[in-house]
Amino acid sequence: QALDDVFRHFFDQQSSQEFQWQWNTDRAHAVTGLYLFDADAAGNVKTSTRGAFMVSAGVVKTESAALFSDLVWDFDNRMSLELGLRYTRERKTGTVLNQGYTAATFTKPNGHVAADFTDSTVFHSPSPRINLSYAPNEALMLYAQVSRGFKSGGYKIRANTVAVPESASHVAAAAPP
Repeated sequence: QALDDVFRHFFDQQSSQEFQWQWNTDRAHAVTGLYLFDADAAGNVKTSTRGAFMVSAGVVKTESAALFSDLVWDFDNRMSLELGLRYTRERKTGTVLNQGYTAATFTKPNGHVAADFTDSTVFHSPSPRINLSYAPNEALMLYAQVSRGFKSGGYKIRANTVAVPESASHVAAAAPP
């Protein structure tokens, strides 16, 4: 006999659009643009554990926009400098309802609510990049690069605000190294 039954259903939808403007001369090349992203990540997890029935359900909506620019300056045929900058602003909204049910049909709530919230937060970050490259011959290129990336946080669909009140808050992204 199984101790736990877990049934999962997930739904993800996303769309993105990028606009670019380019500029070129004999020694310089540049691109600048706008990147737009919209996504919904949703789902529910139904669990049956020794007569306890729970549904954890929610959706995380992401709306993101980023401005970017990249410039390459060719000093000669062998050496170039590349400077880039991206600024991202991202809004995440999490809506969660985790509640207990009277039976494995998951049709009648039993009154136990582990989490019921909607929260929203905004992340933003500049992401610079510098690259210096040198090609001593046609078969070899040496380069040094310094950059910083960006990853936003999110929300826990399976939050339990009764046991862990701070689980209704957004989860911060890891700090860049």
